[in-house]
Amino acid sequence: MLPPGYYDSMTEDILELYGKLDQTILRDIVRRLVKTGRITSTAEWQIMRGQDSGLLYQAILEAAAKTTGQSEAEIRRIFAEAGQTAVEYDSRIYKAAGLTPPPLVLSPQAARVLESGLQKTSGYLRNLTMTTALGAQQAYIAASTLAEMQIESGAFDYVTAIRNAIRQASGGGQWVTYPTGHKDRLDVAVRRAVLTGVGQTAARVGLAYADDMGCDLVEVTAHAGARPSHAAWQGKVYSRSGHHPKYPNFVQSTGYGTGPGLCGWNCRHSFYPYFEGLSESAYPREEIAAMNNATVEYEGETIPLYDATQRQRAMERRIRDTKRELAGLDEGARAAEDDELKQSLREDFAAKSAVLKRQEAAYKDFVYTTGLQKDTSRVQVQGFGRSQAQKAVWAAGEQYAESDFTRPIKRVVMRKDVVNFEGLPQQVQTSFTNALSHAHPDVRKLLEKVIPQTDFCLTDGDNCYNIFTRVVCIGKKSAPSTLAHELFHRSNMVWTNRSHFREALERDYNLLLKRSNGSIARYIRQNFPDMFLDNSLNPTYRGVADIINGMTKGKVCLGTGHGPTYWKSGKNVLPREAWAQFGRTYFDNQEKAVQAFQELFPNFNRRAIMTLKEMI
Repeated sequence: MLPPGYYDSMTEDILELYGKLDQTILRDIVRRLVKTGRITSTAEWQIMRGQDSGLLYQAILEAAAKTTGQSEAEIRRIFAEAGQTAVEYDSRIYKAAGLTPPPLVLSPQAARVLESGLQKTSGYLRNLTMTTALGAQQAYIAASTLAEMQIESGAFDYVTAIRNAIRQASGGGQWVTYPTGHKDRLDVAVRRAVLTGVGQTAARVGLAYADDMGCDLVEVTAHAGARPSHAAWQGKVYSRSGHHPKYPNFVQSTGYGTGPGLCGWNCRHSFYPYFEGLSESAYPREEIAAMNNATVEYEGETIPLYDATQRQRAMERRIRDTKRELAGLDEGARAAEDDELKQSLREDFAAKSAVLKRQEAAYKDFVYTTGLQKDTSRVQVQGFGRSQAQKAVWAAGEQYAESDFTRPIKRVVMRKDVVNFEGLPQQVQTSFTNALSHAHPDVRKLLEKVIPQTDFCLTDGDNCYNIFTRVVCIGKKSAPSTLAHELFHRSNMVWTNRSHFREALERDYNLLLKRSNGSIARYIRQNFPDMFLDNSLNPTYRGVADIINGMTKGKVCLGTGHGPTYWKSGKNVLPREAWAQFGRTYFDNQEKAVQAFQELFPNFNRRAIMTLKEMI
């Protein structure tokens, strides 16, 4: 028996191998597309396409052969560990029943089953790589033909045609087509093949031991979020022979041995020996009912847990597809020798990076709100490593970045001088830079990224971030922490999904009401005396005071706050201000003020720290 959780990380190493193959293919196709140059002759296009498609196919076969050799060793390791784990689980039960099961190495039947499953899965993966090579060649031909036709027709210029071809190549090629016509990405097909192969093989090993031990009854494992057809039979005891008067037929009830049934496609269920009178069911009826009826809440909607996991898988697929496209655009920009094409691909990379950031923010919000387990392996794409991720973060920011071109327009709109950071008075720059050196390290890293992307306007006293012109307005005598506060407002332009902040703040407010018995102001004065100096608010606690003012819709004022009208102006006002006040507090980085922030807003503080680390 293999427990459901065993499957979660089992395929990471094998997926890394095939992920590298996937990226090798994509980047090779893109390089060949951008290297075509400004060809004008149809004959030249056809000659180059024919030569390159043949070279591409050969190169992919060589890469596939290398991957196959590495994957077979990894597959053997996976199967050996899974077989040993399954036998160890079952052996404990047999020994408790007074039986003596042999080790896996001393069971010829089980060893044959294990080797047979290993060879079957390895052969299937070999076929996948060969199919992928042919599909990649066809994808290259289709993409280059598209570029040729668009240029020849005069409908598109060279740069636009190549950009379109790269988009098409990034979206195709590394697909596996099944006889039914169903298509899967290479990584999805590999994951399914390995999970299914291991599950089926471990089950057959378990049955071989059950035959040797004369065990007729088995209990099927259970887990929350099972697909509805599997939820009907999970967590129950069955008779393998079908002749037991109390327990139903194993195969007929579970569909064991079929694709949609127990141990079939992507199934994480397994089974283990059960001895009536000795064994105790691991799954009480009420526990099974709770698993089968499990739901999650999201944006006011009650969603069955299985449907929520399927929605999560869809979000993960979209993120992986976007990362693949970014990897293709990155390779194209690096390989392009034509300056116009290189710049256009960089612009495409920046636009697609903003899409990725929105997708990732939505995914994190969904996973956090529903309480589902975040699986980083399902959103990773080999070849889209830290360097590409850094580029994507920067490019997403550059969608909101300012330039010498936009600054004159803003000056007209605002009727004030608009400058970059170096255009601010030297005293403002120096005081801020000095204070920045003492800020929390992660806050410092973020602000060092945001400042070059920001325009500033000097005022006589008012401080704000103008969301329409995207200009930070700062008073000539404003404290450095106030500038940091407005820069955090600026940084939040990229992170538009604030529902996770809102929910965290609601939990913190309810917790604060409970702790204080409804008297928040008195509770804070009693428990945080350092917050006040001579009955006035200590400036380093300004962020804490403003968030409490916002939580209470302006009813509790500890010396500063935006006031009731402001807090009632929109549902995202408090999350937006809380984020900026978090930035102010950690910019000042005064130990007691930071501790108070963490104690009063534990949920929001945790979410803000997570967001900050993701942004840097």
